[in-house]
Amino acid sequence: MTNQPKRIFISYRRTNTHIANFLYLTLKNKGFDVFLDTEVMGSGDFMQTLHKEVTTREYFLVVLTPSALEPRPQAVDVMRMEIELAI
Repeated sequence: MTNQPKRIFISYRRTNTHIANFLYLTLKNKGFDVFLDTEVMGSGDFMQTLHKEVTTREYFLVVLTPSALEPRPQAVDVMRMEIELAI
């Protein structure tokens, strides 16, 4: 039996990219399999990829800061969608 690395999804607002990047690098260096949209997104449907990654990873890490809670002017609040999928 092999030890598979824990699979983690990081959800964050773009205003907190620096925190998400720090967490991503720290966890990767510790041997975790980490999804961060800016690091592993290739071509294809962005929302479909997010949906697949959120629903297939064991752990969901939210970078929650005061700025993350500010209202979003976009029609689609991606971070909120990720959280709803995770729970």
